[in-house]
Amino acid sequence: CGLGYADFPGTDDSEVLEITVQAYRRVIHRRRYRKVCSCPGVPGLITAPPPPRLIPRGKYGLSVWVHLLLSKFLYGQPTHRVLQDLADSGLTLSEGTV
Repeated sequence: CGLGYADFPGTDDSEVLEITVQAYRRVIHRRRYRKVCSCPGVPGLITAPPPPRLIPRGKYGLSVWVHLLLSKFLYGQPTHRVLQDLADSGLTLSEGTV
């Protein structure tokens, strides 16, 4: 007939489950403080300690190691295949590092 449609109250909702897998770089900023007094025995510069890591001074976070260990030992996936999957997600790791 050519007439338009009128608004109907409410919505027709549906849910879709999606999985997002991506590697990201987390930058940790630590404040530094300089002393303003001339008291002896007080350090001149104070910095907060870094967050604890699984491997001291390592650059990979706990989630990377958990993913590698679960993939290898729980799911039986070869290391080179796990590293290829991570590279496809944007995180390139050398096999010698792992």
